[in-house]
Amino acid sequence: MGSQSVLAGWIAASLRAGTLAAVALIGIGYAWATIGGDVRQGERAVIREIAEGGGDSVLAGGLLALTLVPIAVLVVAAIAFRRAGERRMVATTVLVGALLFASLVAAAVIGPAI
Repeated sequence: MGSQSVLAGWIAASLRAGTLAAVALIGIGYAWATIGGDVRQGERAVIREIAEGGGDSVLAGGLLALTLVPIAVLVVAAIAFRRAGERRMVATTVLVGALLFASLVAAAVIGPAI
């Protein structure tokens, strides 16, 4: 039971930190874009939006960070399972992470084309 509580603590901490950082970026970006008056209507891909600079780029970075939080949690879980010697759980976690990452890459590649 001790290793499960450690794993739960690590996952909770990574979820908390990732979500708070992403929400902070979204809030700062929204305020910056609103005050600066440079709000765009999302006609560009997220990576291009981030590269442009300004409030919308901070907002897009926050949304990207929020999207990547589940991958960070899976990395933390895989490390914890590896330390606990749970090889099947490591393999499962890596597989789920790979599927999630592949879906994000596919959405980035296909999304702007639609």
